[in-house]
Amino acid sequence: MTHVNCVGFERIKIYFLYSLVSFFYFYKKENMKTMKTMKILLVLLMGITLTSCAVSDEDKVKQSASGFLKALGEYDFEEAASYCDDSTKQLILSMEGLMEEYGGDISSLPKSKFTITSVEVNNDEASVTYLDNEGKSDQLYLIKVDNEWKVSIDKDELNKEEMDKEE
Repeated sequence: MTHVNCVGFERIKIYFLYSLVSFFYFYKKENMKTMKTMKILLVLLMGITLTSCAVSDEDKVKQSASGFLKALGEYDFEEAASYCDDSTKQLILSMEGLMEEYGGDISSLPKSKFTITSVEVNNDEASVTYLDNEGKSDQLYLIKVDNEWKVSIDKDELNKEEMDKEE
């Protein structure tokens, strides 16, 4: 299921609903067969209205992960932190400080792009597999916090991965 832009669609639904209500009001006694058809159309419109803007958890996870990876690839750590849970937010913001302190001018660094290849949702946890510029695959973990999907990086797990890479 793909994300639906509801703003434009909402206007169409409201206009259509207004037209139907006007029709019922002005032509209510004219033609009963047309009225029956219009009632069916109204019920269908209400069904479409209730389901058209629904976004699945998988889509929400993908949106959060995409936003995080895009911001990280552009070295916009504050934006990336907005997609994170509290502990990960601190980690990301500390990375910004370290890069500025030891790396110099962040704006001169080449931008990175990431491609999401798969999304798995399991209740309030999700994992996203993605590829970096070099085609290396990695995973990102997200958790549901206050009905929003947030990137969650465990510092201990991150340290363990770094140790494994060094060996």
